[in-house]
Amino acid sequence: MRRTRTLPTDYLAALNALGSRDSRVLCNNTRAVRHDDAVGIVLHNTEIVTFYADGRTRIMVGGWDTMTTRARINACVRPYGGVFQRDWITYYTSFPRGLGETVVIGSIPVRLTPTELIRMQRPLGDGLTIDANGGIIP
Repeated sequence: MRRTRTLPTDYLAALNALGSRDSRVLCNNTRAVRHDDAVGIVLHNTEIVTFYADGRTRIMVGGWDTMTTRARINACVRPYGGVFQRDWITYYTSFPRGLGETVVIGSIPVRLTPTELIRMQRPLGDGLTIDANGGIIP
């Protein structure tokens, strides 16, 4: 059985990884599972990332907030964000830009300072849904 080391980062890549199968092992203890309009990335028996056909991505730790869980989520959302832990709380942040760059938040240009980066962080909690650009969907 061929196992890829690169996890998918969107719905089409996840479909491509599945091929014609309903489930496929991607790497150690991690597999992709086909749903009706989505593809889930499952670590052990917990779905940690779900890619939807409309571009949304749902991320969650499912009660297993470990370094491996965060590493798998980060591999899937790396193009537009990531998760990290601080003071025993796991956060999601969108970060395709670096410090000192100017981004548009709403319609206001903002120069990214450490304070602005902290404002872009959200506790992961029971999970978050993010759009195709990494923004958090309420």
